[in-house]
Amino acid sequence: MINFPLLRLQSGHYQIEELDLKTALKLSVIPFGQNEYAISQFIDACVKNEQSDKVNPRALTVEDRMMLVAHYLASTSDSPDFAIGRANFSDYLVGEDAKGRVQEAIVGEVAQDNWLVKSLTGEHSEAIERTMGAVEGINDKVHWLVGRMACQLCRVGETRDYDDIDAWLIERITVITSFPESDFASLFFAFEETRKQLQHLFIVGNDGVGLVAKPREEDSAFSAARFPVDTCITGFVKSMA
Repeated sequence: MINFPLLRLQSGHYQIEELDLKTALKLSVIPFGQNEYAISQFIDACVKNEQSDKVNPRALTVEDRMMLVAHYLASTSDSPDFAIGRANFSDYLVGEDAKGRVQEAIVGEVAQDNWLVKSLTGEHSEAIERTMGAVEGINDKVHWLVGRMACQLCRVGETRDYDDIDAWLIERITVITSFPESDFASLFFAFEETRKQLQHLFIVGNDGVGLVAKPREEDSAFSAARFPVDTCITGFVKSMA
């Protein structure tokens, strides 16, 4: 059995347990393109808090979720600073500000509305993943980009009450993609600049498949990284799936 060191983040202290065979087999057959769903299943199966209580993976920020998978990899690899292509884990980890996390930041007035930006959570990232292809006229990369904006941006005073997050998200993506091009561009650049205030652990972006961690150095030649759950599973177990 592998003993994992306690992971101390500003959102809490997390204890990871080694995956058992049944769970590893279950995770190894989750289809490519369902990484957010796989991360939730992974956290639900093997992560507890310091009091040995289960952790809600959908309430965590996407950065925390990435870190939990990366911590498993760091603890089971030859080196904690494990290789990611030509790079290493340390080329992507930006850490946390000692002053604490910012929960929301003011964007200001853009396109005749006053906006705030909030953190992206697992609940949001899973919804973006599930609704791929639901809005006509946009490609997968734009779906992820606008989906992130739809989940993180809200008007000042706006409430987020919904019974069906997928329907809510599709409606918001539809509205945002109907903005005039100049208004969308203004909102996008304001969103990109303001969300830096919420940054913790990783610099999050997306491609057409899902969320990625960007290199921490802006002028880096390294590609963006992804921490898929199936990299936590040995080839031996995958061969049995």
